[in-house]
Order: sequence, then structure tokens, then C-alpha cells
Amino acid sequence: MKMKKTLAILAAFCILTGSSAVVTQEIMPRLAATVSAADYEVKEDADLTYHIYAEDGYVAIAKCNEALSGDYTVPATYNGMPVKKICAQAFQNQTGIKTLTIPDCVTEIEGDEDWSDHGAFQGCTSLTAVELGSGMTSIGRSAFDSCTALKTVTGGAKVTNVSTAAFYGCNALTAFPG
Repeated sequence: MKMKKTLAILAAFCILTGSSAVVTQEIMPRLAATVSAADYEVKEDADLTYHIYAEDGYVAIAKCNEALSGDYTVPATYNGMPVKKICAQAFQNQTGIKTLTIPDCVTEIEGDEDWSDHGAFQGCTSLTAVELGSGMTSIGRSAFDSCTALKTVTGGAKVTNVSTAAFYGCNALTAFPG
């Protein structure tokens, strides 16, 4: 997270000043050192792997550890902390999920930042309906890419950012909030 912010600030500086910057192989390891697993702790239960951001007081779902089927509700909390984010690839290719409910505390479905086919729910080909919680504000790139059976997305009145290709290949989609 800090690496992204650092690179974003560097890019903004370059744009504003009209200068160009070269990040050498000597500088990059120092930038990378600002981001580490120390930013979050990894925990898992039978179903999911979580990133615990204790200092920030929230949890992100990083990975689904088992094949899911039927109606699935994303958990709202883990160890008493709210789930605020669903990471890229977290539920990728879970072809048994039919409907998905995302709780109000989740604000972001993280995107595939490098266009490498890693959407959070990408390839969930049996998914037909998604109910977004009231706290959802951002749906990242390729989040639901290739969810070919997806017909409806409801809720999510606060969504202000739907990234490029978030619903790419969702040719059955007929209803989206807004």
C-alpha cells in the first residue's frame, strides 16, 4: 500500500513539474522496503485467508481456501474486526457460487492492477446475482471479468468508482445500480 502511494506521489510530482524520473535498480529496493508483510498479518480459517491491518482496524479477504457453492455471503467480520476490502483474486474461478451477498462494511473490491487476469471474482461462471452492501464505493478492474452468467447487480448506492473492465465479459448483465 505504501509502495503504491510512494509511486503515485512520484508520478504526480513528475506530471506537475514536467520532469521525468528514472527509478533505478538501486532506488527500487529501498522503495520496496517501505512495503512489507509487516503492514498486515496473514491469518486463515477453514474457508478464507485474511490480511489483518491491525493499525488501521480492518481486515481484507485475500483468498478463498475451498470450493464454494450455492448462495454465498462474504463475512462482515473476522476476530471482531470489520472486513473492508476484498483483494484481487480472492474468489477467482469459484465456479460453484450462484449468488453473492457483500456486507455493508465492505467498501472496496480490489482491482487487477496489472491486467494479468486476477479479478476478485473473475471466472465465477455460475454467479447470477450480486448484492452489494451499502458501504461499497469502489469496484476494481476485472473484478467480475468473465462472470458469464451474471444477470443482476443490486445495492451499492454509494459506488462512485467502477474501473475499466470491471464487468468485462458479463454479457448476461441486465441490471446495475445507478
